[in-house]
Order: sequence, then structure tokens, then C-alpha cells
Amino acid sequence: MKKILVVFILLIVGAFIFWQFSNNETSKSPVGSRQVDSADTTGTATGSVKPAIRSERTVMVRGVERSYIMYTPRTISTSTPYDVIFAYHPALAQGSFMEENAPFYTTPGLESFVTVYPNGISRTFNAGECCGGALNRQVDDLAFFTAMLADIQKVVPIKDKVYLTGFSNGSLMTYRLICEFPNKIAAAVPFAAAQSMVDCTNGVVPVMHLNGREDELSLYGATDKEYPHFSNANVLVPPPVALSEIASRNGCSATRVPDEYIASLDATCEQYSGCPAAFDVLMCVIPDLGHAWPGSSDASGTTKLGGMGPYRPELDGTAAIAAFFLEHPVR
Repeated sequence: MKKILVVFILLIVGAFIFWQFSNNETSKSPVGSRQVDSADTTGTATGSVKPAIRSERTVMVRGVERSYIMYTPRTISTSTPYDVIFAYHPALAQGSFMEENAPFYTTPGLESFVTVYPNGISRTFNAGECCGGALNRQVDDLAFFTAMLADIQKVVPIKDKVYLTGFSNGSLMTYRLICEFPNKIAAAVPFAAAQSMVDCTNGVVPVMHLNGREDELSLYGATDKEYPHFSNANVLVPPPVALSEIASRNGCSATRVPDEYIASLDATCEQYSGCPAAFDVLMCVIPDLGHAWPGSSDASGTTKLGGMGPYRPELDGTAAIAAFFLEHPVR
């Protein structure tokens, strides 16, 4: 019963996110079966970043047509493998939500990166225990991931490992991919949801989890009292629980110590001590932020709406994630 309640809550949150996003979106439509290659005109390039090439692509996965949005550098060398970032959307949104809120394709330092925004089935991903239509239909989102990798390589050569991030249901999908395919992941930054990392494939992955301190759906506390919505629900776990499991796999201790202050998040992160070089594990709790992407805005300002807010439009979660990825080059 608790599991059903959790999934219902996440879907309600996703519905609010989608309603909010679709009211603001006027230039993009959901990806269908068509493939379009064009220069993106929605994002505005920052600094010296040249506009990337936006395309909408489809792949067949177990008889089901799946779609994703991809940005590639304007000039591609066939002799050089490229880095790839996957950004998974929250429940009941689409890839276009992350495309707008996490524009890695215009972020300085990522000029040579490929960025991928997958679309879920019924606007959800099957992260193993959550969520919605994708879970109910037992959609194979692991096979979708590997199919996208193969399809991307038809367009541009890519490196053996990729970068992951995701929001809410997309964060759970990020954790599932870390669990199932650690040797394909260069680094990951999940935001606003975590799930158990036991019984995973052996492998080490540097991880930085982001969470709003005021998030009433993904609480950062590690006790049942602090985590009333999802304790013992077998869907979500408090982020420190998942991170402790990852830290142990990475060879870190169970102790978290203060790390650097990240201005773009207005947060001082905590790092698990004793991690081997390049396999660090961090927990970043962002003050005065709810279940909302750091940097996104809303007409309600800082008013809480069903656990969604408060919002912090002055932050830049995308820049913080990009910096973490750049600190962990594919080895």
C-alpha cells in the first residue's frame, strides 16, 4: 500500500511539473517518429559557445518506438570520440523539460559534448520500482539506454563511458543505470530522489547527489522520522543511504566531511572521506530549495505548492553539474 501511495505522489508531482512546463512552452512539441536536424534556436549560447545541432531521433526497443532529443557539436571529427551527457526528465514531463531547464548544449566547457534528453513512455521511466505507466507496462528502459548509445554512434563517435543526470523519476533512473551499468558511467549527478544501491553490478562511479533542503518529497534526512513519506516503502530511500552504499563500493569510508562551497548552488557539500582519487561521492543539500530544478523559476515565487517549492531561479544547477563532469574525465 505504501508503494502505491509513493508512486501516486510522484505522479501528482510530475503532473504539476508538466502542467507548469507546458504552459510556458510554445516552440517545442513532443517528439514523434520524425527525425529533424536543425540548429537549435531556443537556447541562447553563453559566452563563446557555438550553437549546437539539435536533432530528434527514434530507436526501436523490443518492438516499441522510443525517442530522444540530441545536441551535437556543430563541427564533428570522425576521428575523435566525444563525451555524452544523458539528462532524464521527471515523471509526466518530457525530454523537452530538461532541454529547457538543463541546457548543457550552451554551457561553457561543454562545447565538444553531446547532450541527450530521453523521452519516457507515458512520460515516465521504469527505474525498477517506479514510476507510472513505464513501470506498469514493464518498459525496458535499460535496453532503451543501450539502444540510444548504439544510435548515437551512427552520428558521432563517442567514448566508452557517459555522464548521467536526472530529476525526480529521472534521478531514480540515474541510480538504476549506476547500479546496472557502472562500467559505462563516467560520473553521475542525480537530483531529488534516490533508491537502494544494493545487489548492483560491481563497479565504481563518482557521484554527486543534489537535494533541496525544503524538498518534501525527497527528504535528505536518513531516519524514518525525517523521511515520513517513503520510509520502508521499497521505492525511495533517503539519499544518504544510497550514497553510503555507493561510497562503500567506491572504497570510501562511511564518514561525511564538509567539502567546498559551490556558489552556483549556494551550498557547501559534504564528501565521503577516504575515497580513491577520481571516485569521490558527495551530498549537496541546497538551502531554501524544494522539489524544483536549481535555477528554474515559477510564478508562485517561493510559495510552496504541494511540496514543489520553494524555487531558486538565481541558482545554476546545470553549471554545477557540468563542473562535476569536467572534473571527472573519461579514463
